[in-house]
Amino acid sequence: MILILLSFSAFLVHVHIVGGTRALDQQSLDDSPDLVNHQDKREERIERQRQRQLRKQGKRTNISNRLGQCSSNPCLNGGTCQNYPFGYSCLCPYGISGPHCEVIPVPPDPCNPSPCVDGATCTRTGVDSFSCKCPPNYVVGATCERVTLNINGARTSFCDSNPCLNGAICIDGTKGFTCICPLGFRGTRCQINVDDCRRSPEGIPKCLHGGSCMDLIADHACICLAGFYGKSCEFEVNECASFPCLNGECQDLTGGYQCVCNVGFKGHGNFTCNCKRGFEGEFCGININECEGKGGVEKCKNGATCLDLIGEFECICSEGFGGKRCHRKLDACLSSPCVYGICHEDSHTEGYVCRCHPGFTGINCEEVLNYCEENSCLNNATCLNYHGGYHCVCPDHFTGPHCEVDLDFCKHGPCLNGGHCENKRGHFTCHCLPGFGGSDCHRNVDECASSPCQNGGRCRDEIGKYTCDCQVGFTGPNCQEHVNECAQQPCLNHGRCVDGSGTFYCECPHGYHGIICEHEINECWSNPCENDGICIDRVSEFECICREGFHGETCQFESDECSSQPCQHGGTCEDLKGAYECQCAAGYYGRHCEININECSSMPCRNNATCVDGAGVFECYCPSGFEGVQCEVNSDDCYNVTCENGGSCFDEVNGYKCQCARGYFGANCENERDECSVKPCRNGGQCTDMVGNFSCSCIAGFRGRYCEQNVNECASSPCGINGICLDRLGGFTCMCYSGFTGDLCEMEADECSSDPCLFGGTCTDLFDSFTCSCPPTRTGRFCEVFLDPCALNPCRHGGRRLHGKNCSQEVDECLSSPCFGNATCVDSIAGYQCLCNPGMTGDLCDARVDNCLSSPCGNGGTCIALMDSYTCRCQQGFTGTHCDINIDECHQSPCLNSATCEDGVAAYTCHCAKGFTGLHCQIDIDECLSDPCRNGAACIDAVAGLTEDNLHVYAQTDSRPTCAENIDDCEAHPCFYGDCVDQVGGFKCVCGPGFTGKRCELNIDDCSDSPCQNGGTCVDQVSGYVCICNPGYAGPGCSLNKHPCVSDPCLNDGTCVSHEGGQYHCYCSQGWSGPNCEIEVNYCASLPCLNCGRCINELEGFRCECGPGYTGETCDAILDLCVNQPCLNNGTCLREFNGFMCLCAEGWEGLHCETSIPPRLESLT
Repeated sequence: MILILLSFSAFLVHVHIVGGTRALDQQSLDDSPDLVNHQDKREERIERQRQRQLRKQGKRTNISNRLGQCSSNPCLNGGTCQNYPFGYSCLCPYGISGPHCEVIPVPPDPCNPSPCVDGATCTRTGVDSFSCKCPPNYVVGATCERVTLNINGARTSFCDSNPCLNGAICIDGTKGFTCICPLGFRGTRCQINVDDCRRSPEGIPKCLHGGSCMDLIADHACICLAGFYGKSCEFEVNECASFPCLNGECQDLTGGYQCVCNVGFKGHGNFTCNCKRGFEGEFCGININECEGKGGVEKCKNGATCLDLIGEFECICSEGFGGKRCHRKLDACLSSPCVYGICHEDSHTEGYVCRCHPGFTGINCEEVLNYCEENSCLNNATCLNYHGGYHCVCPDHFTGPHCEVDLDFCKHGPCLNGGHCENKRGHFTCHCLPGFGGSDCHRNVDECASSPCQNGGRCRDEIGKYTCDCQVGFTGPNCQEHVNECAQQPCLNHGRCVDGSGTFYCECPHGYHGIICEHEINECWSNPCENDGICIDRVSEFECICREGFHGETCQFESDECSSQPCQHGGTCEDLKGAYECQCAAGYYGRHCEININECSSMPCRNNATCVDGAGVFECYCPSGFEGVQCEVNSDDCYNVTCENGGSCFDEVNGYKCQCARGYFGANCENERDECSVKPCRNGGQCTDMVGNFSCSCIAGFRGRYCEQNVNECASSPCGINGICLDRLGGFTCMCYSGFTGDLCEMEADECSSDPCLFGGTCTDLFDSFTCSCPPTRTGRFCEVFLDPCALNPCRHGGRRLHGKNCSQEVDECLSSPCFGNATCVDSIAGYQCLCNPGMTGDLCDARVDNCLSSPCGNGGTCIALMDSYTCRCQQGFTGTHCDINIDECHQSPCLNSATCEDGVAAYTCHCAKGFTGLHCQIDIDECLSDPCRNGAACIDAVAGLTEDNLHVYAQTDSRPTCAENIDDCEAHPCFYGDCVDQVGGFKCVCGPGFTGKRCELNIDDCSDSPCQNGGTCVDQVSGYVCICNPGYAGPGCSLNKHPCVSDPCLNDGTCVSHEGGQYHCYCSQGWSGPNCEIEVNYCASLPCLNCGRCINELEGFRCECGPGYTGETCDAILDLCVNQPCLNNGTCLREFNGFMCLCAEGWEGLHCETSIPPRLESLT
């Protein structure tokens, strides 16, 4: 249902639309989530879902037949049906409601609840009227309310209780009251709203074209069908007025339109439905079934029932399960843990909670409560404990649940009507005031026993007195006085009051009517005035105000307005209906031709000529310089004048003016203008004067009409993709990426050209790197690390490790010139120190100092680090090494005519001398523009002033300039870096690339939007920017993720693996290490060869060449040459350091006892 709220004096109009969405009733609108608990809301959702599922099939039928749903006449009791694309609506007659106008209201019973009081009986006498049957002997009002008397014994007014509703006037009477109702209400108390929707006597409804009428207070409102509007729905809407058909012709229909599409087009042409959550379809009429899971997966688990809701679903779990999808088993209470209580599942903790029976407590209700522990019994009472509570046994004279009540029978005042209580043992005695009796003084003495009330008055007994309720028409303490209802003069407008029995009647004078003569008779209701006369209502009569041309009591006669001969001076009168018209003779005008025409009143004479009126004519007397019948012709003063150098002559009043060609000036354009006088060429450009123009010869690095544009030498990308181009004045500089060199970064850098490998190491050039092959005693990236063969101190018995054959020499580590860039090397024992030159740092002075770290550039300048220094790119208006000098824009003297120039930041201001104005004070102020000269004198403009002259050539007329020549505001060249476009009263600068501002004086910061991505550094240029990209990124905005492995950075058969952010990692083959696998693994770095053994580094490890006397993998074993039994012939081998010695057996000799000693022959002598 769609609820439409129309505001007509604070009432609601409910329109039910059925078909597209579910219907709502008033109850659903009144339900507040704050007043319904969770269970109620859950049951309400389930019931709504059940109703929605039952209507689902019918809803689809409505949608499929949406073009003709009213054809079945679904609206009852005279309701009007209206089709909608998503359903239909029933507009019900007044008083009838419901989606199909099926609810007919039952008129309320005026006796329910009963308005009659004091036990009176209410009887319904009509649809909305009643009467009260009062008890006998009552002096009462209309509803049997008792009539009260004031202090004087007189009856009070029936109107004191304001019985008349809705602002009605209450008229008091002896037996009741009368309500004078305002417009729109009726009934005995003006409680009924008059039905303003009732048809006229002719049967014409208030709302036309099927509109529904809604009754208001003294008014009505129409709810029109689609296609109609107006107070009574009398106007038809033209739905084609808004041109809803985009590519076709619109045909207006009743309550809609139809688009006849052109060839090649189709569609509704009027709306598109954006569905809310839970609905879909062309008209959002299909409720999405959230219970139908994707791929047949059930939304609710463990046999639960799924209820489809609007945009969601709800699972009704089977017993023993819980959770959003009934996926959690609830079994905590299966073991019956509660001893004396009831177990409840806890869905939050998946546990249980015991609710104990009265008299028990504990987590499992296993403990018995002792209520007497609190000792709640008072006044020494005895406490008896039992399951679920306790009982107090009270001592004498006390009572109550806790024995807290003292038995004082007078404590609570048992004696009524002011009686005095006397407490006694076990009872009390009341001493009553006069007029009362009984054990508790409850009985009132009846003062009415003597029947004091007269004339049928009813006596009401009171405390110590009585009151008489008088019958209608009587008053007084005992109802002894007759009431005159006319005493208050209730009749209005001089009506005569006639007193009756408990009432009155008004005899109204002529012209009035009503109960109290409150209404005046409107004699104009019959429209007695004819011929559109205006009727004025009078008392008992009327008066007609006739239109002009009519007369009579009812304006029934037409008048002859020409009978009085109103036209003067021979004018002819023409009688009209209710008027007349005068046709005037020549020379006269006016309503009665009474005015003489002044032919000069229209000011026919031009150019300040004098007009003389005549008889039907006029004559013009022309001033000097003009002629013609109306002095409209100006004499041609250019007839004998020649404007030189192509100038044009413009005639003026009694004078002329020459408009000179560009480049000339003077009265007759006789003087040539020097366009170079204002120094239009900027940035050192040379100005060449031309006829009406100039030309600027720019120095290198600038171009443009005024040399205002800086030539961007980087526009052609001379540095290619291997470097960043920095625009300079008249040139450019390439900042090459790592690995490239040359003026244009066109060559790959030879990293070996600086001989980085020390101590005779061999350098191998790589891309953006190098590797050193070191001699056996050196290692490190630059072979700077010395491999000391004596590091393990093989010298025994306190011997000192020295270099040389006998380790007697100290090594000078500076001999290999390890420091880069001509840095100074300072030798030390087993090391050295490099003293770097300015601009270099690092242990070997191999790294550049970032000279921009201290932010040396001021005033917003950009620092660009160089090899051993830096350069500052300054903002517009600043210069100097550190951008600390404000450029003096006044140094070229741009201000003319003795003006004072005030320098600013990237700008200047000209303070003009008296008599001049303009951006550069180039315009001479014409002091004659204000016409200061009087009495025909001519004004001649001078510099910073004016002079007066009485030259005859100007004295004849008031000569003013014609303003025919547009001032060239671009003549002073106000635009710094752009072209000037002259306008009327100003100029406009069309800035060159890279500049902005009113005068194109500001360089656009192209880096303000941070165009460089992925952490790139932006360098602002003239009309552009340059991005210095982080490693791994390239492109104009560093937006391209350059694959880091493309350049094969991993050496020596290493494997390159790329990572995010343009990074890479090299997995080196065996024997190599370093970020790029450029370092050969030096297995000898740990000095594994002992005893001065020589370590030889190999691809997969090391090899030791042991010194004399040692052997083993690490030369850790003393060489034992006797192992091989070098001594022959039973010689004995003795081991020595680095050798052996053989003790030969007898008869043998030699190094290995290999030589037999021949026997020695002795002489016989």
